[in-house]
Amino acid sequence: MSPVTNNKLSREKLQALFLQYTDSDTSHEPSDEKISEYDFYKPHYFNKEQMALLDNYSETLSSFLADEFSNMCNNQFNAKITSITEIFSENLINTSQDEKMPYNLAIQNNASGDISGFLSIPPESARLWTTQLLGETEPAESDQLSDLELSLLIEIATSFIKAFSDSHSSVNCQPVSETLSRSVPIPLDNCIEMSKIIFELSNEDGKNNSQASFVLFSSCLNSIAGKLDITGDQNAGQDCKQLIIEHFKSQQVNIVGNFAKIKLTVEDMMNLQTDDVILLDKKVGQPIDLSINGKRIFQAQPVQCEDSYGVVITKILTKA
Repeated sequence: MSPVTNNKLSREKLQALFLQYTDSDTSHEPSDEKISEYDFYKPHYFNKEQMALLDNYSETLSSFLADEFSNMCNNQFNAKITSITEIFSENLINTSQDEKMPYNLAIQNNASGDISGFLSIPPESARLWTTQLLGETEPAESDQLSDLELSLLIEIATSFIKAFSDSHSSVNCQPVSETLSRSVPIPLDNCIEMSKIIFELSNEDGKNNSQASFVLFSSCLNSIAGKLDITGDQNAGQDCKQLIIEHFKSQQVNIVGNFAKIKLTVEDMMNLQTDDVILLDKKVGQPIDLSINGKRIFQAQPVQCEDSYGVVITKILTKA
């Protein structure tokens, strides 16, 4: 029997299965520990210990970002990571292009050539940074960047990607191209787990705050977050999902073989006696239907296997 691989469980179904699994597990003694409901709308790629390591790394990354931008502008700037959050890729997908869309530059891994994510710069930050790089005091009134400003913004974005690459020995990345995009610059499917690192820049007086973000595949941060160590009941989000799916696969379903059918009047039914023969609507050699929850799934031929009846599946009518 070939496994069906195209069926996808919705998050609602997975949530229900998770609750069913936890409720049906009576092998452990009740405890006073409160069990929180698993949220399938939120990624759980990293556990608490790994997130703590990423938070510690944020100080190093902030220092490298500040040095890069300060060197470009010949002025002192401070940087800090304001948040590191996990998101699903479906929250990033946008195709429209307008003045509110950020400027994005895709990032790839130098060693493997794989896409790592992208750097995203809001328009307000783009105008402020290019103004500072030009040595001007106030941003231009126009919302559109000139060709010169766009060229400078690419240099700024490239320097930030360099800072990210230099901030950790295991990170080795570079921009994919020298072209900025006003939409997500890399192909994404729904529900890919990603990490968003938002950083903020300010001058020495703590003014002119501006921010941007690295949006990276969570797997690209594995070496920084540390190897996942699963002990006892500690499971990462993806392991919990796999556990639920495996539990779902082990559930039993009833398959009914519909051999044939016939309609009789109530009077005929009441007159039936032992040894009466009823002719069914199925000819010899015709396949029978196999149903699950009243839905026809397979066609099969009846066979005898030793002392038992059986069926050989001859056709798949629809996916279960």
